[in-house]
Amino acid sequence: MAPDAREKLPRYREAGIPEIWLIDPFEQKVVAERQAGSSYRRTELAAGRLESIVVPGFWIEVSWLWQEDLPSTLGCLRRILGA
Repeated sequence: MAPDAREKLPRYREAGIPEIWLIDPFEQKVVAERQAGSSYRRTELAAGRLESIVVPGFWIEVSWLWQEDLPSTLGCLRRILGA
């Protein structure tokens, strides 16, 4: 985990942020921490769909983040919205 994330993650937890996404471009993974009662549940993904528990209907395909030529923002938004 990046030094920046090591510093901020405890603060976000303490503030009660219900969902925290950490993107690690070096290891090509996304870490999602989600509130589960008084603690947090951690999920790590290098591929697949990551769905938000805070923003209904919002998700990303994690592999989009690692593509050499990033997909278009509009194209991703259309897929997310099902348009």
